[in-house]
Amino acid sequence: MLATVDVLSKGRLTVGVGVGWMAEEITLLGGPPFAERAPASDEYIAAFRDLWTNDKPVQRGAYASFDKLLFAPKTHQKPHAPIWVGGEAKAARKRAGRLGNGWYPLAINPRFPLDTTGTLRRRA
Repeated sequence: MLATVDVLSKGRLTVGVGVGWMAEEITLLGGPPFAERAPASDEYIAAFRDLWTNDKPVQRGAYASFDKLLFAPKTHQKPHAPIWVGGEAKAARKRAGRLGNGWYPLAINPRFPLDTTGTLRRRA
């Protein structure tokens, strides 16, 4: 669906991802066990990239696994639509650097204030 939106919008899609913080919500949506949400998210992001960029995508993981499939359409944007990783935690920032094209913190979170450059430097 995301690739189709990117094609239909002629490349105006930015994909936002985050691991989530509410166990009940993840369970309700049929997601992986709450404690496994970070590695599962890493695999899903890798799957997006592989499906959007490779003619013969292959992934063999614990949460996302596929081979011998045709995936179309590919994203309009090349190499793929940008992926912005949300979250203030150190793990989210690392995930953004490893797997994302951008980082999207919620600067008003009272538990993780990132409202000044000084605060951001101290959190790094």
